[in-house]
Amino acid sequence: GESAFRGTGLTSSIAFPAALKSIGADAFRDSGLVSLTPSLPNLATVGARAFYASGLTSLNLLDTAITSIPDELCRGCASLTSVQLPSTVTSIGQYAFWECPQLGLVYMPLNAQVGTLAFTNGYSRGTAPSGPPPSPLKKCSRICLIFVQVLLE
Repeated sequence: GESAFRGTGLTSSIAFPAALKSIGADAFRDSGLVSLTPSLPNLATVGARAFYASGLTSLNLLDTAITSIPDELCRGCASLTSVQLPSTVTSIGQYAFWECPQLGLVYMPLNAQVGTLAFTNGYSRGTAPSGPPPSPLKKCSRICLIFVQVLLE
């Protein structure tokens, strides 16, 4: 639910059940949560600010059913270094990864709409540019976006 673990002394990871369908707004805000269960195939929604200023070091949502990243999802996550979003994501909210100074790699769908100031010192608005993705070896204003092109079966 909303604010379920907000401000708690939680300092490690939580193993969620595979049947988990949603994480409420502010659920882990200001907590010490470091990691999530990597496989959550039924997870379809995550509330705004769910991981705001938490201790997350990486966010892997590849094996989820999420279609949008809410505003301020991981804002202020000082230890966050990488984000992996599934091909089902069509939008990334405003300030979703703002004030994440360690964020280096973001794997996201090529066609995702990106909200205003979604990333600190990175791509900030509109549709992801067309063409080949930037090289992961090239420094891209502190964040390198690796665009995932959805392949039709």
